[in-house]
Amino acid sequence: MRYRKKKHPSAGEAANPETDPARLAELAQEHELHPILAANPSTPPNILESFIGHPQEAVRRATAQNPNTPLKQLLLLTEEFPHEFLRNPILPLLNLAEPNFIKKASPKAWLQLLRCEEIPQHWLQWLQQGHVMIASYVREHVLLSYNAHICVAGEVANIQKIQKSQHALLQPTSPLYSNGSIHQLLIFTCGVLPDFINHSLHWQIENINVEDLVISLRYSPQIDEDILRKLARHQVLKVRLAVAHHPCTPEDVLLQMLQDKELDVRYSIAKRAKMSKSLLMHLASSSDPLLRRGAAHQPQLEEHMLETLSHDPDAIVRRAVASRHGLPKRLYHLLAQDTDMTVRKAIAARHGLSEEHYYQLAQDTYTPVRMVLARNVKTPSPLLLSLARDIEPVVRYAVAQNPRLPEEAFYLLANDSDNDILAQLAGNARLPRDLFMRFAEHSDVNIFRNLITNPRIPLELLNQLRMQNSNQKSASFQANFAYPSVVSQKERTQMRLDSYAKALQSMTSDSLRLELLAYEKLPIQFLYSFARSPIPLERYQSAQHPNASLALLKELAQDANRYVRAVARQQLALRDENKAETD
Repeated sequence: MRYRKKKHPSAGEAANPETDPARLAELAQEHELHPILAANPSTPPNILESFIGHPQEAVRRATAQNPNTPLKQLLLLTEEFPHEFLRNPILPLLNLAEPNFIKKASPKAWLQLLRCEEIPQHWLQWLQQGHVMIASYVREHVLLSYNAHICVAGEVANIQKIQKSQHALLQPTSPLYSNGSIHQLLIFTCGVLPDFINHSLHWQIENINVEDLVISLRYSPQIDEDILRKLARHQVLKVRLAVAHHPCTPEDVLLQMLQDKELDVRYSIAKRAKMSKSLLMHLASSSDPLLRRGAAHQPQLEEHMLETLSHDPDAIVRRAVASRHGLPKRLYHLLAQDTDMTVRKAIAARHGLSEEHYYQLAQDTYTPVRMVLARNVKTPSPLLLSLARDIEPVVRYAVAQNPRLPEEAFYLLANDSDNDILAQLAGNARLPRDLFMRFAEHSDVNIFRNLITNPRIPLELLNQLRMQNSNQKSASFQANFAYPSVVSQKERTQMRLDSYAKALQSMTSDSLRLELLAYEKLPIQFLYSFARSPIPLERYQSAQHPNASLALLKELAQDANRYVRAVARQQLALRDENKAETD
């Protein structure tokens, strides 16, 4: 039997235009009722204003059609929902009462309105007559879209004449926005579409600039071996460094890179999280202490080698041994009394110490030793409470992060005057429930960010904070809401995909966007972002994409740009022909 979601008991009230506005404001506290309230023409303007950056597209879409939405916010929504804006019942009244209101629209809003065949004729005349002030950086784009508008230029007479050489009719010479967003979008793409990164590197590895190469290597966990082999010989140092760090770089390539002329490359290999036995022995027997240090960090290093490295004449090697968990007790005892304070600091983070060693290290005069001990989850509770009173803020900052912090220490630190310490406390998974509520009212952005990513935040509080901060446009900020463990894996994945789709809508004029459109496996939900782009060429190419759905093609077939609608209709006709042939 199919599960049907139970209707909210107040849904009828929320939808009723006769409901008192004060009551509608009360109902706005219920997240489930937002789509209904956004469509209610009696919902107070201040509530509708708060829906502008709502995480649900359905809520934003309904707000764009609501006659009670304030004009300023309505014009902002036009950038995303131009058709809904033009269907808003308030539009005829605005044209009468304030006929020039549309001149306040942003350049992006005008470009989106020019996607719509139903745009009022007198607005088109204003554009043609120069009565709309358009910023110089976007004027070419607006005029191009105007000149190709169906109401200005008419239908394309011969679809066969639309060739790639005519892309100049769709894509201006100047970029729409120069917002430097390409790197942010590339990083996001590495996590969401890892296969695309390999595809992109395979086809144009020689033409990709160094910064993009480094970002692709740093943020893509899966890179094909043949790409890594080629980049291991790259002339630019930071590219080779990225290859040396990458988890998929083959062993034979790493052995070759140990002969690299640059020390930084060799040291990067020594810092790898995992390595083969032959590579490990090569490092452990090296005359270079930094390479021996790299070997000492490796979990698969044999005990006799650890014994040797524990007596190494160089402190950085002994410190590396001291940083390991699960050492034999005799080595912990040896290193806890090391003359080098940084070795004792490394020991302070270990789990296999005796109680005597914990108390000994808590009295260490070297502040970083106490700071590291404060983070150690095996530090006895009485010591953690004592460290919460330490005179040094860095020690209290460290103990605030400890997941074994006793409850008494939480309330002690909650009164600390240092916001950085409070931020660490807000992210602690053992934070008492009443402190969640207290920190939710704090104005510090770092406290707030740590609070919403806390894995034990109550779900109702998380939803409340998400709504209160829905106007935050940063995709990375909104993505923070996907991390708490109270959000299921399925929800987390969907929130990440939604954030990426939203990023595609807000970022324009990047070469990466055209590369994504050329990627045959681009998921349909991201293709929709391009199909609603203010850039005609992106809509044109969306219509030709092999993953374009029937619904998407039908939408583009009604696009106001004569070339976009022509190619969409051509694709629909081809599908009809293919279907007829197979039937």
